[in-house]
Parts: sequence; C-alpha cells; structure tokens
Amino acid sequence: MGKIESIPKKLGRTLIPLMFAVGFSGFGMASGALPLFGLVSQWYQARSYVPLPAFVQSTALKITTGETRNESVKASFAYRYENRDYVSYKVSSSSLSDNFDPYHRIVHARLLQAKESGQNVTIWVDPAHPANALYDRTFRWKPALFMLPFAVLFPAVGLGAWWGIWFVWWGKCDAGREYGPGELRAPSLADRCGPLAITLLAFFYNMLSWPMAMLSVLQTPPNGSLTNYLVLLFPFMGLGLVYWAAVTWRASWRLGKPMLELLQVPADRQYTLAGRIHFSPALGIRLDPALQMHPVRIVVKLQQTISNGDEVTTSTLWEKCVLDAALARGVIGINFHVKLPSSVPSPSTSQSPQREWLLELQALGSKISFELPCGLD
Repeated sequence: MGKIESIPKKLGRTLIPLMFAVGFSGFGMASGALPLFGLVSQWYQARSYVPLPAFVQSTALKITTGETRNESVKASFAYRYENRDYVSYKVSSSSLSDNFDPYHRIVHARLLQAKESGQNVTIWVDPAHPANALYDRTFRWKPALFMLPFAVLFPAVGLGAWWGIWFVWWGKCDAGREYGPGELRAPSLADRCGPLAITLLAFFYNMLSWPMAMLSVLQTPPNGSLTNYLVLLFPFMGLGLVYWAAVTWRASWRLGKPMLELLQVPADRQYTLAGRIHFSPALGIRLDPALQMHPVRIVVKLQQTISNGDEVTTSTLWEKCVLDAALARGVIGINFHVKLPSSVPSPSTSQSPQREWLLELQALGSKISFELPCGLD
C-alpha cells in the first residue's frame, strides 16, 4: 500500500505549483488570451459593419520609450447615423501599442491629413449598436502572432500546475507500493508518459518558434542581418521534434501495453525473481504480417542515483540479461526467472543513495522498464 500523506505535507507540496498556477495563468490571460480574443472578436464582428463618412476631430501619435519604443495612434471621429450624432475613439480592433511596423505612423499621417484638409474619412459602424465604430477593420497579423505564444503557452503551464495540485490532493499515486505475486503492474511512469512529454515539448517549441520566425519574415522594413535568417532555422527544428513525437507514438502503439506479473519475489533468503510479461495486443500483431520473428530482450538491473546539489549521477550496480531471443509473432506472454545476488556493493560515497531494481524490456523498437520490489540493500 502507498503512504497516505499528511495535510501539512500536502500543503508544502502544493505551494510551488500554486505559485505557478496563479502566476502563469494570470499572466497568460492578461497578456495573451484576453487581448488576442478581443482582437479576433472585434475583427470578426466588424465584418458586418457598414461604412459611413466621419469627421476627424482629433488625432495623435503616442510614443512610449523604455527598453523598446512603442507607438499607438489615438483619434476621435464624429459621425451621424439615422439622424443621431455619435463620437468614436476606436481606430482599430487593437488598442495596444507596438513597434512591429510603421502601421501607427501611417494611419496617423492619413488621419492628420484628413483633419487638416477638412476631408471626411470612412469609418465602419455597427448597425445594431451605432455607438460602436472603428476606422480600420483589417486584421493585424503581427500583433496576433506576437500574442499567440502568451495566449497558449502560459495558460498551458498554469493548467499543468493546477493539475499537479489536483494530483497532490486527490490523485492516486502508486509510488512505494509493493506488488504481491499475481498482481499486474504497468511500466514506469516515465515510460508511460514519454510520448506525451515529447509531444508537449514539440508543441511548446513550435508555438514559440513559428510565430517568432513569421514575425521575422514579416518585419517592415526587412532586416537583412544574418540573425534574421538564422531565426528561420528554428521552425525546421520544430518539425524535427514533431517527427520525433510521431515516431515515438508509433513505436508505443506497435508495442501496445505490456504488463508485468510477478510470480515469485525474493523473500526469506530466497533470491529468485520470477515473472511473466503479458503483451496486449500479442507480440507483433500491429506490424507487417510478413515479419514472423521479433527479437525480445529482458534485463534485470539495480541502479543507484546519487544527488550532489545540481549534479545527479546514475550508475548500474548489478545487471543480468534473463532473455535475449527471437520470439514468434502472436506471442501473448513470456516467462522469465533470474537469481538475484544475496548482497550488493556498498555505497561509494557517504551520501545516502537512492537505489531501485528495474526490469527492462526491449521489443519492437521500444525500450520500457518496470519497477521491481526487490529491496536487497
């Protein structure tokens, strides 16, 4: 049975995930998701707006300086709709300042020229709510690309942190559980989550690299520096991660969900370990039927992990191959047994090492491991 953690210990394990959950979720929503939603929503709604002539009452180019120079154009428009006068202060679907291109300067110059010459400009008015109107209803891709990583990645990290909090309080954890003979156990958590972890890595990397590369390509005026072109290499590396994730999922699908059944575990000075690997589906069923034989290798090992600050060292103290053969397609299970050592080497340092017994299965191009309850230290 696994240990039942006390409430103070759970609270301690919850503190850091809670900081990530609140911080990343809040920043992602405020800096990415909500502004991006507003930009897309305003653009989508403006497609049904009707054009009307309007007088430019005022216009100004607001410039903010700091680490970067940002610009935003401000203006007010007076117009008449169905015998009523209105004033709108909305220039475009985004009210944020930026420096992606000379968009704000160009719009400001146009509005300033119209104001000084006394000419009307065309604005777009919502027929259902005439007080809602804007001057430029085109969709600006550069701000959207810039906000996309913030809108997706930060809330995703926050969601993962919220899941971690849920798991601490209500999740089922089998760590430390001793399985008895006849019980089935799944591969290690790292192996089960391996394809998903690579997929998430590919997703996060591509979500960062593609918008960055597209902003570099769309830069106005074009920047001919070498750095500008080197940025274009990152999306191709992202495609490589996508390929790696696809290959990993395919290998996992081909192997299926093998389970380990322990038939005999070391006890009372009996150091024999025996068990059975169950294949689900049968071995090689998801491969080409012409392949009738498949190599399978099973290794039992004792690993030691020593943590020294930021440095983690893993070494193998004992290892033995218990099966290395080609098995016929359609095998649903294989038995194994191995004589374990009655003693293992003492730790090479004064630090308390973490030791674990593992059974490693290699088949159909995949390598997975099962944790064994063989505490012989």
